[in-house]
Amino acid sequence: VSQSRYVRGIKNLGLWNSMVSWTFRSSQNIGTGTTVYSLGGLQTSNATMSGGSWLSDGFSLSGAQYGSSALTSLNQDITLLICARGDGSAYGSFPHVFGVQSTSAWSANQICIGSNGTNTAMGTFHRNSATATGYSTNGTNPLNSSTTFTFLGANAKSGEILNYKIITTGTTTSGTPASVGTASLNRMQLNGRWDGVLGLANPIVCAFCAIITPNINGLESSVYSLYKISIGSGLSLP
Repeated sequence: VSQSRYVRGIKNLGLWNSMVSWTFRSSQNIGTGTTVYSLGGLQTSNATMSGGSWLSDGFSLSGAQYGSSALTSLNQDITLLICARGDGSAYGSFPHVFGVQSTSAWSANQICIGSNGTNTAMGTFHRNSATATGYSTNGTNPLNSSTTFTFLGANAKSGEILNYKIITTGTTTSGTPASVGTASLNRMQLNGRWDGVLGLANPIVCAFCAIITPNINGLESSVYSLYKISIGSGLSLP
């Protein structure tokens, strides 16, 4: 019932054909084993979990465990959304929790929710090569030393938008986008392990994540309001 309400609501917002999303709560996962079926009319992009465990409120990942999904080429005008919590542990290094990239290498084109160098802060990265990176001003990392679910967003469009939002608190930071790279985005990554070797040991329980294109800057709160009364019900979201 909650999933049907979510689908209807996303369609009513006019976002169904612009979105691909994944639900990670065990009661909502319609995949099998390590497969998580995608929702949304943008494309079918089932995710594969590497390690971790199913919980009633989401999928638990730490260390070198991660989730990924192959995507049909996307441009770099995009919104990322994630609902997640920590496990009460302090992050030991800078976190990269969710993003989309162009190849299997984390230093290539990517847009992600992460930090530019501290475990207690977080923002939005827009990288167009191994050396050119734009990032928003860091906001608080609400996953650090916390077990409370939060709903995060990132907006990116080269030359115009680079925002990081803690939608549950209304906090927004911004920065200067990197210029568009030559490659499109074709891989979703969850919990920061970008190239198979960069395991940052960031504890996370993910209940939901989504990619929307073109970006929906200003509409994230509407998606959040729908989420917390549908597939996010019971997560004690404010």
